[in-house]
Amino acid sequence: MRRILAAAVLTLGAGAAPAQLPVDVTGTLEMPKVRNRIYVGDVAINHIVDGRIHLVDGDTGKYLGRIGAGLAGQFTQSPDRRELYVATTYLSRLQRGDRVDVVEVYDADRLEFKHEIPIESRRAQALGYRGYLRGSADGRLLYVLNATPAVSVSVVDLQARKQVAEIDAAGCWGIYPAAGHPRRFSTLCGEGTVATFTLNDDGTLPAQGGRVDSERLFDPDNDALFIHAEQAGDTYWFVSFKGNLVALDMGQARASELRRWQVVPKADAPRRWRPGGYAPMAFDAKRNRLYLAMHSGGKEGSHKLPANEIWAIDATTGKRVARWPGRSAIALHAPASGDPLLYAIDGMHNALVVMGGSKMTVRHRIAPIGDASVLLESR
Repeated sequence: MRRILAAAVLTLGAGAAPAQLPVDVTGTLEMPKVRNRIYVGDVAINHIVDGRIHLVDGDTGKYLGRIGAGLAGQFTQSPDRRELYVATTYLSRLQRGDRVDVVEVYDADRLEFKHEIPIESRRAQALGYRGYLRGSADGRLLYVLNATPAVSVSVVDLQARKQVAEIDAAGCWGIYPAAGHPRRFSTLCGEGTVATFTLNDDGTLPAQGGRVDSERLFDPDNDALFIHAEQAGDTYWFVSFKGNLVALDMGQARASELRRWQVVPKADAPRRWRPGGYAPMAFDAKRNRLYLAMHSGGKEGSHKLPANEIWAIDATTGKRVARWPGRSAIALHAPASGDPLLYAIDGMHNALVVMGGSKMTVRHRIAPIGDASVLLESR
């Protein structure tokens, strides 16, 4: 055996040199042009320093790519959907060490990192919610929710690439920018009011009159509102733990109530239907419908349970117009394209479910979708 191996080595050594392999050329591919691009926020709870944002073709269910989101990163899009912003945290020794907080800016067409903006290390490190990172209507400012545990909002100037202010919002939670005023946002407060902040053009708070509190608009003790909201211009839709839909006008200097409905019909009251999940509501602007993730047997503490049914509510009358299987949904989203589609995260199986048609039948099911996905957005 040794003689055979030696002969083989001599034979190879005596032969001609192997041909030079071609040089690999690296590059960046353009994202496929799809009608409905879905962003799935994944906090990756089992390895939370390594969160992700998954991208899926909402029509075909094809996986398109992903972006790293760091430690409990939050994300949002620019008004023109050309950029993606990720507010996140990095530790120098992965699970310990020096903390650095930044807003990362990505080219959404190429999933390419562009630059980062340092921010104060006060950012709320939490599961993905839309109201934790929002942009101003004109795309100039970015609002970052902080919790130390005192609540404040960092204001980032995306053009100047720096944080320009920190707004005290103690006792409040969530960020809801106005559509009609580029320097105005509101937040829900613990006494049941809504605080509205109207900033100077540079993003700072005026010395006088910058904050205006509303009258009491909800009962935080007996029927709290989910922090997730659906926006239609300056109207924000909220749903309460007990199934009350509330529309608030967030466009004026003082927030006010527009309308309120109880969505559970009297005939269904004995089954104690309640909303549940992390993003338990979606708004279909084209059909003027609100979709709710509902579970039966609701009680105190059941507000995170996955859905037994999905209800469609007419946003003009407040009446239920359809009900479908719940798909164990903990998050819902209707695409901005206006297509008759509804997306859900199945919280029991960590799956992305694509539904469509008049009966919202399942068209695609992607499982698993990350490790702990709770937030859906679309482009």
